[in-house]
This record gives sequence, structure tokens and C-alpha cells, in this order.
Amino acid sequence: MGSGFLPPNAYVTLDCEFILLFRKGKLRKFPPKDALRYESIFTKKERDEWFSQIWAFKGTRQTNSELERRTAAYPEEIADRLIRMFSVKGELVLDPFLGSGTTTKVAMQNQRSSIGYESDPNLLPVINKKTAVSKTQQATVKIIKR
Repeated sequence: MGSGFLPPNAYVTLDCEFILLFRKGKLRKFPPKDALRYESIFTKKERDEWFSQIWAFKGTRQTNSELERRTAAYPEEIADRLIRMFSVKGELVLDPFLGSGTTTKVAMQNQRSSIGYESDPNLLPVINKKTAVSKTQQATVKIIKR
């Protein structure tokens, strides 16, 4: 029997992660009957599940290259929910830690623009592969060196 079964060395295997939401200033204002806002509507079921305190997801298995394994893998559904909850079609989504490009991919799928920052230029092929959503919708990825 390994020490993981003996106190005080036991460890949590069903852990959780937190998403912290911060808002600066007042609520956003939209013109009455804003078309893009109404096109971005979610269902009552989605609203009831998404705006609850706890979301249950299975983790994302990192089965890719060693380079990709260094990025923070998370289910695309997390990015999908957050993008749809806090933006409307046509808006810009910022990803300050681009990694493999999951947030940009999901933003594109949800008809949002996306800007991401990544400090590791070796991830460019991974980002290009992931954001090649379709032949008609391709991300423009630029490397800007500091």
C-alpha cells in the first residue's frame, strides 16, 4: 500500500478549479433590440446550468506532443460557455495566455474576433493547426516580437 492511503500523505484526486469573474464599472448598455445581442441568446437550460456556482466537466486529456502538453489543457466547453455568457456575436475576445489557441478557436466558432498573446513562438504551428477551423474561416496569426 502506497503512502497516498495513509494520513497525512493522502491526496485529493477529485479536485476542482475556480474561475473568478471581475467586473469593472457599471453593466454594459446595448441599444434596444440590438440584433447581435439577440442572435447571441442562450436557452433557459443553458442559462440555468451556466449561471450556477458549480460546473461538472471531465478534464481534457493531453495526448499531444510534448510542446502541446506544456499548455494548460481545458475542455473547449469551458471557453464556449464563458465566451457566450460574456460577449455577443461580432465582439472581440482577449486571451492573454494563448497557449495552443483553444480560446481563439472557440471564439471563431462563436462568430467572435479574438486576440491572443503567447510568449513561446514554438507554439505557432500548434496554434495554426488548432485555429484552422475550416477552409473558409482561417485565423490570421502574427508573431510580434518584443
